[in-house]
Amino acid sequence: MVHDKGMGMSKTEELEARISAAMARIRTAAETPPPAAEADPVALRRLERVNVALRAQLKDMERKREADIAQLDGLISELRPLVEEAEHG
Repeated sequence: MVHDKGMGMSKTEELEARISAAMARIRTAAETPPPAAEADPVALRRLERVNVALRAQLKDMERKREADIAQLDGLISELRPLVEEAEHG
């Protein structure tokens, strides 16, 4: 590390301090809700309704998926004896 006499911090120390300050700002920004959401409660309520609707849609899709899997399992169990019979003559 090279110190400039009378200048205080070296370039490395200055960069480390700037990086540390930037990381602190990033952490603060990540932990703080976006100002638009706080400034516009109508938009926030709309987003919450969309979120609820999307969650309900996802649950419906998961139920349909489970029903489809059960139906496929039933078809496989019906076809298995036919396939075995065809393979073994």
